[in-house]
Amino acid sequence: MKYLHQAEDVFKQARGGREKKIQTEEAGTALVHVGGGIFEEGKVYLRSDSQAHLKIREGIPHEEIVEEAREGRYELLMLGAHRLVGCRWCEIENIPLRVAQEAPCPVTVIGEDFEEGQPVLVYVGSDDPPDSTLHLCRVITATMKSEIEVLSVQRTANPAFQYGEKVSSMMDEWSRSSLKVTPKVMAGDPVEVILEMAVHYGLIVCSSGKKRRKNRLGKVTKKVLCGQLNVLITR
Repeated sequence: MKYLHQAEDVFKQARGGREKKIQTEEAGTALVHVGGGIFEEGKVYLRSDSQAHLKIREGIPHEEIVEEAREGRYELLMLGAHRLVGCRWCEIENIPLRVAQEAPCPVTVIGEDFEEGQPVLVYVGSDDPPDSTLHLCRVITATMKSEIEVLSVQRTANPAFQYGEKVSSMMDEWSRSSLKVTPKVMAGDPVEVILEMAVHYGLIVCSSGKKRRKNRLGKVTKKVLCGQLNVLITR
């Protein structure tokens, strides 16, 4: 808790107080948690209209994160990927997985650097992605100056395969908004195909699947999430 309170103090200094507006070109100092209760100093840039806050909760990590998401009605959660060392909670549970299973909003899990210009892979399963997915993908790719590839994986090759009406409309809309969109249809096991392709992408987008009502993720999404990748799990 001492480290968290120190981080809160420095973060407030970086913001310059709630009433003071910070310009984009001005950098403030913040503490960044790097694991094991250790923080490093870093520079943060906040837009003048940003309202960034650091919150501290005590309890079981995944339960507190999910409860905070519900109480705050957040539109997106972002977490670091599961690690085997550096945090005693990670030794007994996969916190990002538990959060992704139970969170009321989309969850992004970051396993490695996402550099500007890296393409985004959107996996389309048996169900069409929700509208929130389409909006998030568009925002992320526009911000990161990325391209989008829309992937469908069939168990066996099907030359007659066509995307559903919603996905086709989505790709047309993205293309009209100056985003480069490429459809990809592959044959094989979806998990194996995605994990093999993942090294070429900055972000993998997957749906939480029908099992979410039982606080579970679909097989494909769960295995991709556990692959130490950058994954956006949609709702």
